[in-house]
Amino acid sequence: AAKDIKQLTRSYRMTDYLWNYFLIEMLAEFRTEINHARVFNRKLNFDKIDRLLHFVESNPDLLDNFLVRFMYLQIMLLKEKKREYYYELKELLVKEMNKLNWDTKYGAFTILTNFSTAEYYEGRQEFIKERFKLCKLRLECGIDLVIERKYMAASLFEIIVNTGILNRETKWTRKFIEDYRKYLNPEYRESVVNYANSKLSFSLGKFEESAAYMSKISLPKYAGLKYHVKNLSLMLHFEKGWFDSAYDGV
Repeated sequence: AAKDIKQLTRSYRMTDYLWNYFLIEMLAEFRTEINHARVFNRKLNFDKIDRLLHFVESNPDLLDNFLVRFMYLQIMLLKEKKREYYYELKELLVKEMNKLNWDTKYGAFTILTNFSTAEYYEGRQEFIKERFKLCKLRLECGIDLVIERKYMAASLFEIIVNTGILNRETKWTRKFIEDYRKYLNPEYRESVVNYANSKLSFSLGKFEESAAYMSKISLPKYAGLKYHVKNLSLMLHFEKGWFDSAYDGV
């Protein structure tokens, strides 16, 4: 009898494991679907997603599994855009960080960062501090320095620098530039670093210093930098009163 109970218990555990696995996979798939629809501005039929969410909400014990809750919160944040889901998701990410694989962490960081950025641009100033906290958190856990990704994305480097500047974290931003420059692709490392230092100097009103860094930039294959350099260059020209050359650069 004891053997039968043991086998039955094992069967129940296996069933729970499989059920949670498929539930997590379905939630993850819907999360990706919603995220892509938002990014590419596509219409999305929420019928299947709503039915799955209703099922989860009707069986709250399912949310005791942290991965089910983790995926559920991401979907709700994407769908409802409510700050309560943002804070709960961030808290769970910090708490369970070591249990999550790279893809799961990266996806959550992306969703949280996009939400905090959108909130800031809608006038909620406190969310620029949230974006700064997320930048620090992702650096601390090394999410952007995995072996598979040989270099840190230059666009991310710029975002982190800009976030530090907006939060007036001058010392932290300067240290970030120096500590993380080695993770940039050597093809455009110096140009990205000079642009970052130029922008930091500009934010401090050190226009001569900013112009000196700007003069060292050679526009690389990384096309995204060209647009930012042009904007900063125009701002410098206006600050220094070089109006004729500023108009020529438009």
